[in-house]
Amino acid sequence: MSSILNGAGTNAAKSFKELYDLWFDDKGNKTRYLKTLEDVGINLPNISSILRRAGAHATKAFKDLYDLWFDVKGNKTKYLKILEDKGLNLCTMSGILHEAGSNAAKSFKDLFDLWFDAKGNETLFLRTLESKGVNIPIISGILNRAGSRAPKAFKDLFDLWFDGKGNGTQYLKTLEDEGINLPNMSSILNKAGANAAKSFKELYDLWFDAKGIRTQYLKTLEDKGVNLPNVASILHGAGSKAGKAFKDLYYLWFDAKGNKTQYLKTMEEEGINLPNISSILHGAGSKAGRAFKDLYDVWFDKQGNKTEHLKHFINKKDRKQSFTLRNLSSIFNGSGSNARNAFEKLHSVCFDDEGVRTEILDDLYRIGFRPRHLSHVLCGAGTQAYSTLRKLRSVCLNNEGKKAQLPGDFFEAGFSLSDLCNTLGTAAEIS
Repeated sequence: MSSILNGAGTNAAKSFKELYDLWFDDKGNKTRYLKTLEDVGINLPNISSILRRAGAHATKAFKDLYDLWFDVKGNKTKYLKILEDKGLNLCTMSGILHEAGSNAAKSFKDLFDLWFDAKGNETLFLRTLESKGVNIPIISGILNRAGSRAPKAFKDLFDLWFDGKGNGTQYLKTLEDEGINLPNMSSILNKAGANAAKSFKELYDLWFDAKGIRTQYLKTLEDKGVNLPNVASILHGAGSKAGKAFKDLYYLWFDAKGNKTQYLKTMEEEGINLPNISSILHGAGSKAGRAFKDLYDVWFDKQGNKTEHLKHFINKKDRKQSFTLRNLSSIFNGSGSNARNAFEKLHSVCFDDEGVRTEILDDLYRIGFRPRHLSHVLCGAGTQAYSTLRKLRSVCLNNEGKKAQLPGDFFEAGFSLSDLCNTLGTAAEIS
């Protein structure tokens, strides 16, 4: 409540009482305003986030916004109905209007008018975006927390992508030529809010020069097998930090002249290339650089030597029961910012701190599984690798530690262990 009344000054007590009386009656029961809002999923924390810093204007700001959404009987207005028909609910809208304060109603109406005309028909803005695969829910994801700047943020971003007739700008054409469409770019800019246009332009300028020619950043990455769609998949959800996230990650891989860093050299010496790393970092977003560094540090020390935890998996003295870093890394594809945690959890299921195999791993080895089999089964399991391995053990062995009926039936039917692993490796989950 104090965040709402911030700036109310000498009117603070009066503003508080007026707002309270709109929400509760003399007995502390919720008024129709609150009940109506709660019926569509909007609670007081949602409301307070919108009204933050409204100050002495809080009561008017709340009432004006409510009246745009509901009539005196609590029925939805045309504004709300039209938005809901397009897949946008009030919870999402409240996320856009975060901290709009005294300008909440105006911001909502201005944004609505950019999307729909007086008859509720889509404007050129919306029609153009939808023709490129970007709908209102996607747009709202970008504008999350834009607050009172939401209308301007939307218009500024649109103008970077399209001209006044809805034709793609050079920015858009260049990106599309490189395999990046608007849904891809929108996923990067998710939650960029009021900084959406600025964030887009900063990222674009890191990738292309004024003539649309690839910069040294992109050329260097592409020489190593990483294209722009790969980069976009890593930066998913980076929002306003997309440009910084890209540069932070790039400079962990290359120096200012495009030469490989020690991090990249060490990885490549162990059979891990940039496409492999990119697959692991998919969805890391603004944490991409930190995610890579954290994973590197759990695998290698400062001199580039394998850590004890990595050595536990890669045992060159016993190659039949040794993973390679390449097949081990495939397990963590898609783990993004949780890559290090995913590795450490899998290690805890497979080994103790001294590197002694756990009963789970020993049991699987005893019935014929080898690291190549386990890597195939766990490929792409990411953060669920540790739990999937546990499930595999419970499926393959009974409580007495003997081969369970299910794999036994497979083998009796003529399946080899490799056949079984190929089957399990294509499954979404072992259950």
